[in-house]
Amino acid sequence: MPDKITQIEVALYGSIASGSLTDRVSNLEYTIWGQRDYSDSLDDRVNRIYDAVFESTDKRAGIALDMNALEYSYSNEVSSGPILDRISKLEKKVYGTSYDSYSLTDRLDRLNKTLLSGNVKQVNVSVDAGKLIRFRILKTISSKDSVAGDIIPLAVDETVTEKGAIIIPKGSYGELRVVEAERAKHYLGGDGKLKVEFRFVTCADGINRPLVISKEAIEKNKSLPLTVGVSAAGLVILGPVGLITGFFVPGRDVEIPKNTLFYASLKDDSHIWGFLPNNGNNVNANQ
Repeated sequence: MPDKITQIEVALYGSIASGSLTDRVSNLEYTIWGQRDYSDSLDDRVNRIYDAVFESTDKRAGIALDMNALEYSYSNEVSSGPILDRISKLEKKVYGTSYDSYSLTDRLDRLNKTLLSGNVKQVNVSVDAGKLIRFRILKTISSKDSVAGDIIPLAVDETVTEKGAIIIPKGSYGELRVVEAERAKHYLGGDGKLKVEFRFVTCADGINRPLVISKEAIEKNKSLPLTVGVSAAGLVILGPVGLITGFFVPGRDVEIPKNTLFYASLKDDSHIWGFLPNNGNNVNANQ
């Protein structure tokens, strides 16, 4: 149960709240619905909150999916960060002010009526492992300055669709982690070495799904200019296809500049709740 509460708080507030478990649950209820419900067990209340944020059905979109669909309808991409910050920014763009004193569900309902003629058109699609995603690195990585454990933020650079539904909008958050960084030993002619682990991408439904560097992703990376696969720059991919990928440059340090583009893939087969672009009316999720 604490893990679920932490996941919800990070999604809504951007950090883990202080206080007792009961107080944290009550505050989440008030944030979402504008009222607290003490009639059920704490476990039931947590599950209800979790479902409201991350679970969608044929009849309603989860809060995370709803927020992504609304942002995308306005600007054809989404932003990262806490949902409460994102909805305030969107309200200011649409209405010129934010409605911070209202419940989250009321604020989403208002935006849905304004931007989507009532509500999100959500759909659940089956996605095979290996689905390619193009990312942009948001921070320079180098064998000289990076250290093991560094978390490098990523942004999805191109919207990913499946069977007509948007499952990973442009701008979605991703992460990689530096596993090993070894500076080049210039006086000995030693190579700079860098190993990174591609961790996850946050999909349209707010769920983090693991990434892998597939054979297809490696081939795509080799075709991109100024990326980790450019052999003309002396940068060579080491190691097997998988979670951890290594790079080295003969005789000098490895550097992967900020805004470099590269491909990674979804690691597992998944069922993902997405939304229809332009508030479309139908999609065949079984085709």
